[in-house]
Amino acid sequence: MGKPDLKGMPLSAVVQAFMDQKGWEDEIEITEDRTHSTVETTIGINDQAHNLFIEVEEPAQRVHVYLYSPYKLPPRRVDAMVKILNRINNQLQLGRLTCNDGDDASPIQFMCGIDVEGGTLAAAQVDMMYGYGANAFQTWGELLAAVALTKRPAEELWSECLAEQEAAASAEEEEGPSEL
Repeated sequence: MGKPDLKGMPLSAVVQAFMDQKGWEDEIEITEDRTHSTVETTIGINDQAHNLFIEVEEPAQRVHVYLYSPYKLPPRRVDAMVKILNRINNQLQLGRLTCNDGDDASPIQFMCGIDVEGGTLAAAQVDMMYGYGANAFQTWGELLAAVALTKRPAEELWSECLAEQEAAASAEEEEGPSEL
């Protein structure tokens, strides 16, 4: 399949450029009225498949990146997860992690958006939003899975995670700078 006609869809064209830079061959789906487009693909993070969606609203000049965990959060673990997500979100530089508090199990979601009204969008900005999401799951994925899939208290899991991060940072400091 060839690439879609993105004439008159400048933000979608930038998303296509981002995908081209990544070497992704996924197709951009365009609404019939050509006002919205969506990309859906799967990416690997920590040897797990995460669903990635990039949504474009041409008239509003907005782009959103959504990245989902490969597992679903059971409703009984929502309260524990909210405590962890709040702590993680305080450390994220861009975007946020969320969970659904409904009756059905649902994945953890990273979401990030940009409004470029009056400006321009570059493929590097789309890559940055995607990268922050991938980094959030790479950095915090094990903790999120433990909260979702075990019965252990959130505070205990958080303390363990921080201790592991501090130990890793100390080990790096002891090793010193690496030689090129």
